[in-house]
This record gives sequence, C-alpha cells and structure tokens, in this order.
Amino acid sequence: MKLSIILFVLSTLALSLAASRSKRAAYELPDGAELIVGAVRTTFICSNEGYYADIDNNCQIFHVCHTAVHADGTSEMQQWSFMCGNQTVFNQFSFTCSSYEDAVPCGSSGDFFYLNANLHAGPNVFFHNEQDVARAAAVTPGRPAQGQPPVVRPPGGGRPPFRDSPKTWLQEDIQPAEIGHRLSYDLPKEHDQYFNLSKATACYKSAFVRGVSSASVEVAWGRRRI
Repeated sequence: MKLSIILFVLSTLALSLAASRSKRAAYELPDGAELIVGAVRTTFICSNEGYYADIDNNCQIFHVCHTAVHADGTSEMQQWSFMCGNQTVFNQFSFTCSSYEDAVPCGSSGDFFYLNANLHAGPNVFFHNEQDVARAAAVTPGRPAQGQPPVVRPPGGGRPPFRDSPKTWLQEDIQPAEIGHRLSYDLPKEHDQYFNLSKATACYKSAFVRGVSSASVEVAWGRRRI
C-alpha cells in the first residue's frame, strides 16, 4: 500500500514538473536578453502550429508552436520562445533570422503567418509560390529599386538590428547540411517533421531565382539532429 502511494506521488510530481517545464519554455530566453530586445512583452500565445514572429517584441523574438498528444489521448499546445542573435530579426517570409533590410517588415509578419500551412505540403512542393514571393518583394525594405520607402528602425528599447556585411545566396551557395547549424536548439523529436533541410534549401534558392534573396545565413531551422 505504501509503495503504491509513493509511486502515485512520484508520478504526479513528474507530470507537474513536465507541465511546469513546458510553460517555462514560453519566453524562457537567455540571460541578458533584455539588453538586446529591451523590456520583453510576454503577449504572444500559440494558437496554431508553426513558427511565428513576435510582433510585440519587434520580431527579435520568435516562437515555435507544437501540439503534443499524450499517451492518454489528451493534447496540449506547447510553445518555445527564441531570440534572433547577431542583430537580426525573424523574417516571417523565410522563417529565418535575417538582417532587418532583408526581412518583411515586422508589422507585416501577420500577413505571412499563413505560410506555416506549407510546412505540411510535402517534400516535392516549393515552400513559396509566385504569389508569396511577389507579396514579400512588395514590402521588403531592402528592395528600394521597387520604390520602397527607406528602412525605418524599430521603436526604442532594443538595439537596431543591422549587419555590416551580410552574406547572400549570390555570394555563397549554402548546402543543406549547413542550414540550421547557426541556431542549435534542442526541440522535441516530434519537430523532426518540420525540419526538411533539402526543402528549405530548395525554396530559398527558388526565391532567389525569382528575385528575392535572403541576406542572412543565421537561419531559424536550427536543430541538433542533422
């Protein structure tokens, strides 16, 4: 009887700790994140699976949302938060941490949330279609030749995301094995389905051919299981 009680208490404690860890993962950022981002606003809550720029934090933070199904049949939406380093922001069009000039404006990120649905489109389908590329090109501040206004820096609170010498696909042909090594996060094994590196490479090269280059190799597809 005592053994049963002890086992019950231990299992309850384990479940409690797991739930607590999952909750802490939301906005669980590296020490000193406030020095880069400014005062962090914890307003984003996952409602659908995918990768999402945190507009309230100038897109210097992004979130990974995933529905976990437990053994008892119940499910919960889990959320992990990450910060873009090296003075970059999360580009909702390419799902990468890019220089500000080569990312869609942070305020327009919500217009590209729908791209998360393409994560399940299959390995033989490009991540972007012609309409997606045209929509991004029309608002990307790094394309002044199309009549775009000058780059406007984010409001005060964090350092302006700017890179002195960004690399482009024209300067360096990134291979699939190289994609994702810059940001190495230990996400659950279930996230393997999202990280199709060959597909990521194909879609970024496709975007470049169509006239939209990604000026950053600091990508957010990082993981340790390459």
